[in-house]
Amino acid sequence: EMAMGVGSSPVWVVGLGRVGKEELPGFRQKLKSADPVMRAEAAGDLGFLGADAVDAASDLEKLLDDQALSVRLAAASSLLRMGRNNDRALDALTNGMADKHATIRRQAARAAGLAGLTAAPLTDRLAALLSDTDPRVRRSALQAIATLGPAAAKAREPVTALLDQPETAVDAADALGRMRFAARPSMKALARQLKADA
Repeated sequence: EMAMGVGSSPVWVVGLGRVGKEELPGFRQKLKSADPVMRAEAAGDLGFLGADAVDAASDLEKLLDDQALSVRLAAASSLLRMGRNNDRALDALTNGMADKHATIRRQAARAAGLAGLTAAPLTDRLAALLSDTDPRVRRSALQAIATLGPAAAKAREPVTALLDQPETAVDAADALGRMRFAARPSMKALARQLKADA
């Protein structure tokens, strides 16, 4: 359904070709669009440029007050991905993960995963979503935890519990593997799961 991967390269591929820092002015212009979909896409695109997009940080900070939730989430994720420790960005994602609508909780969890390691303070909130009533929210939260790796070690126990659920077992095993040594207490449970799947 959804794959989430965050690479370290500031150059990424979109549409018909590679995008780099030279595209920054165009993205910044799109942040001013009247169309919220375009603003959200541009905000998300800036995040993939990472530190190369730091000149647009003030533009993204303004979007944390945008009327469209998708724009706020994309701006928050991108600010964090740039390596900016921004309390307002963390608050925007936290509020999204607490929303009454499952779609918004899922989008916020995904945005947290795309934000990278600067989203580590959201680990407790992501762990709480692992017991969400919506399976897609649970999966998005689990994938976000996986992107945080060892920084999400506090979520080890609720992740381990998901090894017993067929729809989340593979993602849970992946998240535990990415936690490395922090996941050691869960190795017996992981070994049992691997043996059962063999």
